[in-house]
Amino acid sequence: MKRETAKRRILLAAVCLSVSGSFANAPDAPALYAQHCAQCHGAERLGLMGPALLPENLKRLKRPAAVDAVANGRPASQMPAFGQFLDGPQINALVDYVYTPLAELPVWDRDQ
Repeated sequence: MKRETAKRRILLAAVCLSVSGSFANAPDAPALYAQHCAQCHGAERLGLMGPALLPENLKRLKRPAAVDAVANGRPASQMPAFGQFLDGPQINALVDYVYTPLAELPVWDRDQ
């Protein structure tokens, strides 16, 4: 019985280390966004030269199409391809990031 319990503890520890290691290597989506996207889409994702990148604005753009747009650019637009600079996990992290709602949406009144 003690041997079985020890085996389970070792297995659990190995799983925990494996999972924590994968999070340590996860792409930093906000940093990637700041480096590659903010210049055109705004630091707060509210849009500048490029459109706002908020879930509310992206309802018609499915995630696979968004991944393709980041990797390969968008024809007839100023959206460049980032597939030569970013790998798959980084592109997926960026797409997940822009589909994540802002903590607080800005409120504009008539004067703004």
